[in-house]
Amino acid sequence: MAIDNTNVLQTSVSAFFEGMIQPSDSYTRIFDMRSDDVASLRLAALTGIPDPSTWDGAEDLTKATLDSTGAVTMSYQGYGVQVRIGKLQARDIPGVVEMASRKLGRSVASKRAALAWAHLETAFTAGDSAIADGKALCASDHTTVLGGGNVRSNLAADSILDRSAFLAMLKQAREAVNYQNQINDWADAPKFLVVPPELETAALEIVGSPFSMNAATEVGTANNTFKPASVQGEINTAGRYNTTVLVSPYLATASDYFLICDPSVENPLTYWTRSEPDFRVDVDSDSGAVKLSVDWASATQSGPQPDGIIGCNKS
Repeated sequence: MAIDNTNVLQTSVSAFFEGMIQPSDSYTRIFDMRSDDVASLRLAALTGIPDPSTWDGAEDLTKATLDSTGAVTMSYQGYGVQVRIGKLQARDIPGVVEMASRKLGRSVASKRAALAWAHLETAFTAGDSAIADGKALCASDHTTVLGGGNVRSNLAADSILDRSAFLAMLKQAREAVNYQNQINDWADAPKFLVVPPELETAALEIVGSPFSMNAATEVGTANNTFKPASVQGEINTAGRYNTTVLVSPYLATASDYFLICDPSVENPLTYWTRSEPDFRVDVDSDSGAVKLSVDWASATQSGPQPDGIIGCNKS
């Protein structure tokens, strides 16, 4: 019998965990991150103070009372997992406990990110993600204090993402009104153009290019190709509105995109961590197995008001 790795020759094995790149926590830039130590979290919107009316200096001032447009209540969900490594397995695979601990941390970060991005994808449907007025987060008929047919929209036109579509969203942010029907211009506030990977190049070109190049005319060549006879350059105004591109590989819909205000200015999205991830290492008293455990509790919610987000439901 030939001498090979199946009999005489020694084999050295180097074990590793696959998929160890740490997920991005970019979702924390568009969600209002809360850690209230309460059994449930209610987000309530106050209103009732309109623009002041005229006054002649003699009569009593017009009275305005506080009211509420409604509220949304967040109930948390617990998550957790335990990894068991046998006593002998821990000795047979060098470094396995350390590697498993790192992999567990990576998996927790992945799940928490997936929860946030999955919630954003519900922005165009009401259901469990409805805000205080019963509408989806991004809708064309949000209510105002005027009632009747007076509505406000944070749903963008059904358009592919290009420079014109982005500037149209900026105009929509500029002309936005709040529930009190007051101008609520957030076009100059820090904000994020949130896109799936399929729209990454388009988004970066829209926001990052200093110039917008337009071919004036085209001429044919001997090889049946076309070249611009002359090119006109314009300053790309789309790059002057304090906008950062956020790309999320968790977004499953390839054609939808969002313009979202920094949550320190407007916060239509909330990520509540009721209990922070709690990592523990124990040894089973009977079997001697190493137990790596983690649990946490969190919830996501839209609203109660739609201010600070514009979504394009291109799909």
